[in-house]
Amino acid sequence: MKNIEKVNIKDKLNLFHEYWTPKIVGGSRSVIK
Repeated sequence: MKNIEKVNIKDKLNLFHEYWTPKIVGGSRSVIK
């Protein structure tokens, strides 16, 4: 269970960075798809 939770958190962090990093760095246009 702990391993699954770790993967879940890691995936959520990846999604978080994929969403926010371009928005902060490149502006909102690169986030909208």
